[in-house]
Amino acid sequence: MLQSKIEKSGYKFAFLIFDINKVLFGDYWSLPPKFYYTNSASKEIRDNIRIDELGGSYSSVEAFRFMFKDEFIVSLSYGTRPERRKGDTPPNRTTDVQAEVVIRAIIPPDYIKKIIFYECAKNDVNDFCEQLAEKEIWSIKSKVYLCEDQNSEIDINAKLEKIKKKIEADKMKSSDPVSALNNHFKDR
Repeated sequence: MLQSKIEKSGYKFAFLIFDINKVLFGDYWSLPPKFYYTNSASKEIRDNIRIDELGGSYSSVEAFRFMFKDEFIVSLSYGTRPERRKGDTPPNRTTDVQAEVVIRAIIPPDYIKKIIFYECAKNDVNDFCEQLAEKEIWSIKSKVYLCEDQNSEIDINAKLEKIKKKIEADKMKSSDPVSALNNHFKDR
């Protein structure tokens, strides 16, 4: 399903792999994460149909556990849909593929363990580096891969260092006396 959506959209994708312990249990959050056992935009969630069953909040331990429940019924605007855990579903996967964990804050970059560019070319990674440089971000702790192949790790920090040196060299060129004089008179 995700594959077809990606292909139809025409967009380029990157998946961010977070340190789950920091994201879910870190001290950073002023608002706790919300655990939705189905799509957060669904009628079921909007109408708070199971809120009592979830301990009164989508941020509760019960709401987290419900994401992995063996079976439940989802209310839709046009009826209901049964959700059942399939026998081959790993225990660390949610029962409903549309389940979501919603973080209600900006996630610090240090919480990102990996960035996986999905079917992208190296030019896309270079564009990513240029965007980081524009924000003057010269180092990231995350491992970066061109695809899910763990052997395709890209040294982003080396790329960022190369961009930084080029920018510094360009500044040095523009600070020669003739250029400085030209810039001085041009600004008047």
